[in-house]
Amino acid sequence: EAVHSVSVQRLATETAWSVGQGDSSCPERVKPETTTEALNLSGSFSIQVGAQGTRIASSIFTSDPPGVGVVLEPGDEGDEYAFRVSAHETERNITVAWDEVTDPLNPRWSISVDGVLAGFSNTDSLTLNDLHSALAGFAPNVTVSVNAAGSQLGFAAMDNDLLSIVDIKGNLASTLGIDNDAPVVTIDVVEEDTLETIRNKINSAYGAAAGLDRPEDWLHASIELDTATNSHYLVLESNTVGEAHRINILADDKGSLQIAKRLGFLNGADDSTSYRTISRDAAFTFDGKHYLSESNAFRNARRVPVQNDYSATVMEEVSEGIRLDLKSEGQSSITVRHHIKGGAIKGVLEARDDIILNFSDVFDEMAYTLASEMNAIHYAGHGTGENAATTGYAYFTPIHSLYGASRNLSINRAIDEDRSLIAAASGDGTGHTLGEGDGSNALRMAQLKQTKVLQSRSSDFNTFYEAFIANLGSQGQRAQTMLKNQDTLINQIDNQRQSVMGVNIDEEMMDIIKFQQAFNAISRYITTIDEMLDKVINGMGVVGR
Repeated sequence: EAVHSVSVQRLATETAWSVGQGDSSCPERVKPETTTEALNLSGSFSIQVGAQGTRIASSIFTSDPPGVGVVLEPGDEGDEYAFRVSAHETERNITVAWDEVTDPLNPRWSISVDGVLAGFSNTDSLTLNDLHSALAGFAPNVTVSVNAAGSQLGFAAMDNDLLSIVDIKGNLASTLGIDNDAPVVTIDVVEEDTLETIRNKINSAYGAAAGLDRPEDWLHASIELDTATNSHYLVLESNTVGEAHRINILADDKGSLQIAKRLGFLNGADDSTSYRTISRDAAFTFDGKHYLSESNAFRNARRVPVQNDYSATVMEEVSEGIRLDLKSEGQSSITVRHHIKGGAIKGVLEARDDIILNFSDVFDEMAYTLASEMNAIHYAGHGTGENAATTGYAYFTPIHSLYGASRNLSINRAIDEDRSLIAAASGDGTGHTLGEGDGSNALRMAQLKQTKVLQSRSSDFNTFYEAFIANLGSQGQRAQTMLKNQDTLINQIDNQRQSVMGVNIDEEMMDIIKFQQAFNAISRYITTIDEMLDKVINGMGVVGR
């Protein structure tokens, strides 16, 4: 018997991150009535997909010059840095600027949160203690701390949410050693660009040809209609569900967010990201260990390790042989009892609960990986014919959970109905197709069969399936051998039992004959004795009578 304690802090939303449209306070957003009209925008913006840990610690700023905990030395007029701290629904833009106006005789660094002054540096140098003092209580679900020596700054999410810290202007977060190191993709926008070409640029940039090799680092763009204004807008959506695949909108190389704001990726009032859907992982404790999971039904989850970054990136089996399906928040216990310890019933239960489920997990992994990888490549490609200017379609219906993926694998209905949506061609980098005769994206999809994408990118589909068949055959042969050995053992034991208590017809017949002969012999002996006694008693002593 085994007893496990489970405490569920929250359930997973099982949704992907999506960004777009902007709020009502964002009049800057362009509102084209068609998807093909020029937007007359010029500039760039950057996109990043990813998050960090539940806690983030800065680099250690030692006593070496310029001093303990010193991050920035005295600046010059116009020097300004900005970085964004995000956790779940919370976003805070932190700006550090050199201020010679407030106190000309004592210029210092000013620290603002979402445009509101939060404090100044104590001297003309910015230290970690200055940041800690100004940022105390800056967000309800994020705490800021500094060690006793004042040499290391830390951020922690209160509810085991994943943090993401990115530079907006300058490189202060990078200098602190707290910036998100996920890949960054930059999109250049020219005046003749339309929503359609910008969408295609984004999708092409997040293709295999761009150098990204993990679909969870990717996203895709689409165009939707705002019925309230009868205008169109762009939507970005991460390819994979889960809190770890947060979409971060970054500025251009000059720190300007104007293009991102005009496209509706940011809200107007505070430059916060215009999230349409927010993804959140399930957070739970199992036997005292903290885990995160992007799905509510799982066997493996990401352990939140007690480390500096609490990165929660490594998958592990929560408990051997147990598949969890979280239904609500709260505490509970799981009791595992092995009532049946042998016999045919135990064999049937073991086959159902262990062997078949393990094989089912293999098919789920194949289906989930195939759908994710194929869709990631297909999003980036262009269709053919009348859909030559179309990108961003999934080839398979997106699968959001590994558990049960093999049952949910199916072709996207839109592609099944219109084969011209199959993205066989690649883009030319300007938002247009390379041409209907181009099949480079179709080649990438075909090459997926020989690409190592399974088992943490250590195996391709052929190798994975061959290993599965070999394992299946090995287990089958082992089962047959065990069955044969068990039958032999049973026969040996039965023979020994029969030799002790069983009946051998030949031996019994011989014993009967032997006993019959013995009976006949003893009968003759008794008859002889009887005759002798009769002679002695009745036949002797007659003479002289």
